[in-house]
Amino acid sequence: MPTHLSLRFPLRHIGVVALAVFASTAPVVAQSTADLAALRFYIQQNNQAAINAEIRRLRTAFPNWQPPEDLNTLTTSANPGPEIDRIYEQIARGDTGAAQTTLDSARQKFPDWTPPADMVQLLQTAKAQEEFDAVVGSNAARADQIARSNPALTRCNRIDNVWRLAEAQKRAGQSAQARGAYQAIVASCPAYSDVEATLQKADDVSTSDQLDGMFKTAAERFPARSEDLEALHDRLRAGHGESSAKPAANASRTASAPARTTAPRSSATSSSTRSVGGAISAPATPWDRLPATGDRRLASLRAATASGNWARCIALTPDPKSLDLLNERGWCSLNLDRPMEALSSFSAVAKGRVPADVARDARYGMAMSYLNMKMSNEAAKISVATKFTAKQRVDVEHEILVQRGIAAYDAKDYARAIGYLDAADKIQSLNRGLGVLRAYAYLNAGKRNEAYEMFARMHNQLAGNDTRQGMKAARPN
Repeated sequence: MPTHLSLRFPLRHIGVVALAVFASTAPVVAQSTADLAALRFYIQQNNQAAINAEIRRLRTAFPNWQPPEDLNTLTTSANPGPEIDRIYEQIARGDTGAAQTTLDSARQKFPDWTPPADMVQLLQTAKAQEEFDAVVGSNAARADQIARSNPALTRCNRIDNVWRLAEAQKRAGQSAQARGAYQAIVASCPAYSDVEATLQKADDVSTSDQLDGMFKTAAERFPARSEDLEALHDRLRAGHGESSAKPAANASRTASAPARTTAPRSSATSSSTRSVGGAISAPATPWDRLPATGDRRLASLRAATASGNWARCIALTPDPKSLDLLNERGWCSLNLDRPMEALSSFSAVAKGRVPADVARDARYGMAMSYLNMKMSNEAAKISVATKFTAKQRVDVEHEILVQRGIAAYDAKDYARAIGYLDAADKIQSLNRGLGVLRAYAYLNAGKRNEAYEMFARMHNQLAGNDTRQGMKAARPN
């Protein structure tokens, strides 16, 4: 996405030993760690040709220096090379406990060694991410505290964390804090797609004036996308029954509908019902020029995905080298709830020189990524322009209708909510939560008898408080 959300764990870089301006007269023990770093690395790799070449270079640079008879003694007092690699790998796997243990052991074994700053930062950030993930769904205040103590968690390349925190704050009744997070993204994150998604999310916690201000900021930062922003702004206004800059058809509302009865609420954003089509809008990515095939890690990635180890899938491929690997990596990102990262992967594949079925599957991934972010309009554009398989079309169209039904319900447009949810049910049966929501839509639209029948049918299938309360509310007078 855009600014991608994957945490990239750099491999340990071996610095090139600089040539000395003047030959040193000091013995080997006086040479710096940097002077011998390359030689130690080659010894660890058992690369004899490179070892011999480096010894010749060192003798030229330091005429009085002689290598020890046993070259392995150079590595015993050097940096913990294998341990360094292992720590990075453990961080990449998400095994921060093992990484900390290995780091502590390396420090004891090599007391003169100072861990690289990026390693310490990566480990600290990974630990903070684990702690953040554990509490963000239940304790917004603690999640906010963790985020403030670890600024790396809320940078644009980890935008999902900001969204999740804002949603937690919204659930906790802290709409002002959530809105502040969204405003910060709109004002600073460099990817337009991130800003567009954020504007839709901000709609739930903003007044019209506040949302107008965010759109103004976005328009100033992305003047080339002014028409897209205007269209999105109009759709959000229409979702609240407000007039827009352009004429728009408003669905009729049931004036006499009773006040909204308690029912499950979704965080879905408002969406439009206008027909969409045309070319797919795919964000630019750093992978647009990758070849179709050739990354030898594909088999390892597939082994990780076969076992459902999505984190390992990502850790194995921090720098994809081919589109076929990138396509499968996108699903790992999506399964880790990193939709913007997944969108970036699928977008690159969809635009690449790949077989038609691979491009189609990538567009399916794009649609599901947009739907994961509650951006049903963007998913609908892809659906119109793509010849999905039957199953893919069911998945995409059903979710589009569901999200639009929820958005219509939240806007108290119960007639439209009924239309969307009924249509979704015809494609694929609604789950219980959505079935309850649809019954409340019927009730709030004044269709008490139909609502009661729906609640009763679900109650007979599985009795619960949700259906019991619904039956009580809908019971005919």
